[in-house]
Amino acid sequence: EKEVVIWAPEETDKMYPFPNNHPCARQSMVHVENPDLRAHPRYKLTHPLRTVLQPGDFIFLPAGWWHHLRSVSHLSTSVAWWHDTLRPNPYSAPTDLGELLWRRGGTIRFSQTVWTHVETVVARHVGPAAVDATMSALGNMQKIAVPGFQQAFEEVRDFLLWLHRNNPEQAGKYMNRMVAGRFGVDH
Repeated sequence: EKEVVIWAPEETDKMYPFPNNHPCARQSMVHVENPDLRAHPRYKLTHPLRTVLQPGDFIFLPAGWWHHLRSVSHLSTSVAWWHDTLRPNPYSAPTDLGELLWRRGGTIRFSQTVWTHVETVVARHVGPAAVDATMSALGNMQKIAVPGFQQAFEEVRDFLLWLHRNNPEQAGKYMNRMVAGRFGVDH
C-alpha cells in the first residue's frame, strides 16, 4: 500500500518550492507530514487530495501537480514516466512560454514554469551566487548593488508586465508571492 497526497498546480505558491538554484529545486520546502506553519503559513490554505493505492493500482499525475507518496507497508515500488511534447526534455522550460500560458490556463496553473523562467533570467544576469539576494530584493521592490541587477530587474519587469497584461499591481503581487518564504530564508 502507498499513501498518496496531491495538490493542484494552482497551489504552487502555498507549497513553497525551493529556488531553482537549490539542490532540491522542484521540491517543496514544506515537510507535509509535519508542516512548520510559522515558516510556511500559506500551506494551511492548501486543498490536498488523499488516497491509498493498493497493489496493482496506479495514479496518473499531470504535469505540474505536487505529490507526496509514502509507503504504508514496508515494501513498495514506484515507476515514473515523464512526457511532455512541448519540451525537449522533462526539466526544460517549454519552448514557447506564452503559448503554454494562454492556451493551457494562465499564470496560476503554470506558476512553477513561470517561476523557473524568472529565476533563470535573474541567474543569467547576476550569477548563481547572487540569485537569492536579487530575488529577495525584487520581491520586496528594492534595488541592490549587485552587478547585473538592473538588467535582471528590467527583463523580469517586462516579462511580468507582459504576463499580467500591463497591470503593474498584479505583476508586483505575483512577484511578491513568488519570493515570499522561498528567498532570503535558511534552506
